[in-house]
Amino acid sequence: MKTGRSNREDDAGDQEATGDAVDALHLLLEARMRRRLFTVVDATNVTSSAREPLVAAAKRHNMLPIAVMVATPGSVCIERQGPRPANRTVPEATVIEQR
Repeated sequence: MKTGRSNREDDAGDQEATGDAVDALHLLLEARMRRRLFTVVDATNVTSSAREPLVAAAKRHNMLPIAVMVATPGSVCIERQGPRPANRTVPEATVIEQR
């Protein structure tokens, strides 16, 4: 999503641009799948409601959706925030919610 946000704003960490970035991602996803191109979506998508449109797109185009989940402990995720620029950190409550 950071690339999508940076295409709308000059700041890839601008969370206000997320909705537009998601819309652009879905448009690009549909275009690639229509052409049967291998496509990777690198996004958090921790809720089923975030994943459902991606899975539905794959099914519409007779493509196999595959999810790769990384089980990183919340404490490690929070620790890794330290070196990130201030505009690229994720609120601690959000990290905890993703467990």
